[in-house]
Amino acid sequence: MTGNTNQNNNAENVSQVLQCITAGVMGAFLFVMIPYQGLLGLLGLYFSQLPAAWIFFTAGAYAGNATMGISIGLIYLLSSQNLLLGAGYLTIDVLPIAIIANLMIAGLKRKNRFALGDVVSILCVVVAVASVFLTDKVTGLLFQNPADIKVALVTFFSKTFESAGAVNVPPQVTEMVLKYVVPYLPALLAVMWIFRTIMSLWIGLWLATLTKKAILTEPKYKMININLWVAAVLLVSTVISILGNGNSAYLSLIFTMIMLVPFALQGLAVVHINADNMKHKKAVLVSFYILISLVAHWAILALAVLGFVELLLRMFKKPALKQGLEER
Repeated sequence: MTGNTNQNNNAENVSQVLQCITAGVMGAFLFVMIPYQGLLGLLGLYFSQLPAAWIFFTAGAYAGNATMGISIGLIYLLSSQNLLLGAGYLTIDVLPIAIIANLMIAGLKRKNRFALGDVVSILCVVVAVASVFLTDKVTGLLFQNPADIKVALVTFFSKTFESAGAVNVPPQVTEMVLKYVVPYLPALLAVMWIFRTIMSLWIGLWLATLTKKAILTEPKYKMININLWVAAVLLVSTVISILGNGNSAYLSLIFTMIMLVPFALQGLAVVHINADNMKHKKAVLVSFYILISLVAHWAILALAVLGFVELLLRMFKKPALKQGLEER
């Protein structure tokens, strides 16, 4: 009996090692294929975190970390020992998903419950810090430490559009992009980065649940609650962006824009929960998402305000969320 148990354990260990190696190879391949396959490469890059996420939620933290270590080693070898590409993978893929997955798994010590709001908030802080750091360093290398990063970005893209000819693009569109998109490009890319990581974590956990190997239960999005410390971080960065000068104010603004994401998700949860009480729930939500797509920047800001109001109401024991759906 003991012999059979040991054999089963050995077989399971071998299986997990093979899964880690396979997932590590897949993650590395999806990340490095972008220079060779165009749009297909971009799609691969978007899901390059997914294999490791699946391992994290089926085999645990040690296996997940080992998988990402394998991916880092392979990327270093496949890119002809390109340290920049390896550092890019470490920053873009490894840090966000490794930190968050480890936090989620650590939540198992609390009777398989973890604070979804804290997970999302910490992810946003990690990405915001990384985004500010990369924006400062990359623009410093490209533009020789510009006195005004925002002006340098707009000037660079303006010249790029002119040299490219902007074929069949109305001047009004180019002007709008230069005015409303380019100055805030680091924040927009960071938000995409955040949702990419959240999507990989959610799909990885869903696949683990589907195969009945999940070590975590799938969280309910509507249970998300953002805590007071996130508001404090947002407040500090907002004050610096208003009172600061030059690049410090600009980088603080980028940080502030990224930290609006947790509150926007909180606001979206409020909308969904209140829609549950409406007679035509699906029609209301479809109309709501169509409205968001038409006025995305204003809608995200409005959702963030709604999420912040929800936090304040919760502090006074009058949450906009229905009773019984609180996260804790």
